[in-house]
Amino acid sequence: MAEIFETVIEQFKFTDGGAEKVRRLGKGENWPVVYILNGSKYAYVGETNNAYRRIGQHLKNEKRNSMKRISIILGDEFNKSATLDIENKLIRHMHADRVFVLQNENAGQSVRNNYYQKEAYEQTFQEIWKKLIELGLAKHNLYAIRNSEIFKYSPYKELTEEQFECVELLLRLTGRSLSTNNKEKLIVEGGAGTGKTVLAIYFIKCLVDLINKNTNFEDLDTVLPEGSEILESIELVKTIQEHKDIKIGYVIPTPSFKKTVQRIFKLTPGLSPKMVISPVDIWKEKYDIIIVDEAHRLKNYEGTQQHGFHKQANKALGIDEKASELSMVMAGSRPLTVLFYDPLQTIRKSDVNPEEFAELINDNSIYKHQLTSQLRLKGGNDYVKFVKSLFSNKPITYTPEKYVFEPVNNPDELMNIIKQKNAETRGLCRVLAGFAYKFNNNVRKKRITKTGCDVDVNGDGKYVYDWNPKYNDSSAVIDDKNIEKIVSVFACQGYDLNYAGVILGPDIYYDKKTKSIEVDLNYVKDKKMKIKGDYEATKRNVLNQYLVLLTRGIEGTYFYAADKNLREFIESLLVAKKEDIN
Repeated sequence: MAEIFETVIEQFKFTDGGAEKVRRLGKGENWPVVYILNGSKYAYVGETNNAYRRIGQHLKNEKRNSMKRISIILGDEFNKSATLDIENKLIRHMHADRVFVLQNENAGQSVRNNYYQKEAYEQTFQEIWKKLIELGLAKHNLYAIRNSEIFKYSPYKELTEEQFECVELLLRLTGRSLSTNNKEKLIVEGGAGTGKTVLAIYFIKCLVDLINKNTNFEDLDTVLPEGSEILESIELVKTIQEHKDIKIGYVIPTPSFKKTVQRIFKLTPGLSPKMVISPVDIWKEKYDIIIVDEAHRLKNYEGTQQHGFHKQANKALGIDEKASELSMVMAGSRPLTVLFYDPLQTIRKSDVNPEEFAELINDNSIYKHQLTSQLRLKGGNDYVKFVKSLFSNKPITYTPEKYVFEPVNNPDELMNIIKQKNAETRGLCRVLAGFAYKFNNNVRKKRITKTGCDVDVNGDGKYVYDWNPKYNDSSAVIDDKNIEKIVSVFACQGYDLNYAGVILGPDIYYDKKTKSIEVDLNYVKDKKMKIKGDYEATKRNVLNQYLVLLTRGIEGTYFYAADKNLREFIESLLVAKKEDIN
């Protein structure tokens, strides 16, 4: 276990007299500290090398008028990197904890970096949080907070340099389009777990803070990547702030995830759930900026549920009434359009044809940005590369080190392991499956009993489970009452789990003759995955659904394969760690 540094929390009134008492502290001046200002409703988190001077500045700030108390977090081992990290953690956790509404903006959040003894400071933060609970400044334990939706998709994030490069590009394109009247377009391509949703929400919050003049420009040199001057560009900031009526639409094609994001926006100062819209809502308002998340889930005309609304939207936009939702997004004339896209998460024939995206990607007038760093899975890029290789003609070996990837002998064992992990991590562990099992509209309308719509894993009646009650409802992932149910690919797509148990159904098998994973079309029960007369396209959809399932677990993935040859093939690619061999 890492070392834990001793910390104390000193509290004072938020007054001139309280500030004077801060000055008299041994570390009230010329020492890195973290502090919290709070009233009955609002709070502000900060870090500084001079607490006395900084508190004095806050006392003169009208936005802090409601504050009543100062809490100074002190530590003999604190340094600038540590206090920046603790400040960021406090903002993220207090925002999700919901005891206070934070007055912090996100434009000053630091770029993710490592520093000396970072693990020790992580342990120290856990002790600080316990003290905050004792003082009434926090309520929920860290497990509960980190499993919450608002924590996982909060705009108060540390970004990687790769992500911040994308934010810089987005801000530049915004400024340029507003000042020159150009219509800018950007495609951000990144695989599962590269932080597309977090980046999109971060950018929206950053932009809203700039528009509302809520950005804290102090100490930017300590939090931005080296050489970055994007938020110090007076011309850029002035251009954005002159257009204070900018209307932003955040398009989420997946209904369940749209509801999740709306809840997060409702709880975040400056954001509104009305910003979160469906593709068919684009024509209803004149949007200046449209950002599409999960763009690979946009639908073609045949794949939409309500053709009447689709035709109405396309008619209003002046395009063919049967054009896809992607055409719908690209049709509008607006300053900025952004697509976050992953070609490997296209899983149904109802999704926009990849060739439509290919045309956009090959269009030289459209900007492109690539996200490559794996942020969700502790197995990192090595694990993702391995999973992708499974479904290629060049499979590679994998050594599970920081990440758990293990086969199990039967579905019951898989369910028991996931239930155990769910108890250990206080939630967000589920068994997942694709649609190799019977699925129809009844599943969408009512809870299933064991009458024919269940998951019979091997088709012999031995391992039978319920599907999640609603096939694309996020409660299947979030609500622990579903722990003994199998969660569908549509319910988990876009979500993070602590541990995932994946059933590789009878729709895929390992062919020893071709030495590749193939698809048995007889077991593909979702008709929208099948593309008539095109085995390769159907195979792509089926394998992509398993790529989605195998990249949900943050800490690890356990799997069961219905096909014995497939189980043995995957096991043969797993290389034991040296210490396991010894």
